Amino acid sequence: MINLIKASKDLDCRKKETIRVDVIFNSNHVFAIAPNGTSRGKKEVIDYSTKGIDYSVNLLNKIGKEIIDKNIKIEKFEDIKDVEEIIRKYDNTKDYRIIGGNAVYALEAALIKAYAKINNMEVWDFVKEKINIPTPIGNCIGGGKHVGYADFQEFLIIPKTKKFFEAFFIMRHTYEKAKEELEKRKKFKGINIENALIANLSNEEILDFLVEIKDKIKEMFNSTINIGIDVAASSFYVDRVYEYKNPIKRLTTSKQLKFIEELIDKYKLFYVEDPFYEEDFESFKELNKKSCLIVGDDLTATNPEIIEKAARMGCINGVIIKPNQVGSLLVMKKAIDVAKKYKITPIISHRSGETEDDFIADLAVGFGVPYIKAGIVGKEREIKLKRIVNIEKTLQKLL
Repeated sequence: MINLIKASKDLDCRKKETIRVDVIFNSNHVFAIAPNGTSRGKKEVIDYSTKGIDYSVNLLNKIGKEIIDKNIKIEKFEDIKDVEEIIRKYDNTKDYRIIGGNAVYALEAALIKAYAKINNMEVWDFVKEKINIPTPIGNCIGGGKHVGYADFQEFLIIPKTKKFFEAFFIMRHTYEKAKEELEKRKKFKGINIENALIANLSNEEILDFLVEIKDKIKEMFNSTINIGIDVAASSFYVDRVYEYKNPIKRLTTSKQLKFIEELIDKYKLFYVEDPFYEEDFESFKELNKKSCLIVGDDLTATNPEIIEKAARMGCINGVIIKPNQVGSLLVMKKAIDVAKKYKITPIISHRSGETEDDFIADLAVGFGVPYIKAGIVGKEREIKLKRIVNIEKTLQKLL
């Protein structure tokens, strides 16, 4: 039924090379493109072959031909295991050193899309377990490795609405209002790689500013937003000290804990991601006593075993799910299942180097993930958000 599986190189939103897989069948065509990360944790699988991206592409094409020759069919999500058996013939390393995790992700995502269409189903319906329209988490102001004046990587807004369309609307207007106010104050310095605003402000100045914007949005739309941060603390953890540049300060682990606790209390933060170095499970455990979402990303890297360790230790109550951090969609699904087992909130997430592929939107809905982190503006971000808006409309018609 599949006529051609073709891997090639493409570009992400930063014009960096990535992998695209096209699948042609019965005069139909689907594709998947892997995103790239900027802030990559040490626990992630290798993104491309250690021999280079061209080697990954060539190996994918060889695997694609074998999938067709063996007439591998995917009648349900779990059948992707048959594809992974073929992949493991060529690369049995734990971190996909030979083929690369991005290559595995692009191939599996494209095949899921293809077989959903072959079965006259939407992707979210094909993979469905427990359907849920997630709440969006948007990166409003950026810093850290994503470029900005602040040390924290992301300053996030989380709308409190009943419908995704309303949340999308509120996020967009919050972003525009923030940009307008920053320009008035001559603090606006452009946009970063995730299309988040760059503000000439420190961490706490940005949080003060977002509290103001939150109040303005409530007045304008009678709607509330929550505020969150992605600290990405590993990016400025040097020689066992957190090295802040704006303002300059050096915090020991205990002082970092106290600082983050104070921010949670002062700004009533709803969400705090990666507030400590990625190996510091104990500090996560201590902070998890606070009544907000304490989220692991670099800490857990979408790895089911690490998520289980963090859950058993009581380190987190939220976890980022980035499919290409592990390559395998089956492992990604297991990570979601482990999180749910321990009542940890899974949050499916984009990457900084995104593409015009909306696959994670369908995964979020089909797997019943409560939140999706996919940015606010920019075609690579909006394509995912608009996809969920359309799914929401479809589901409303079915009810």
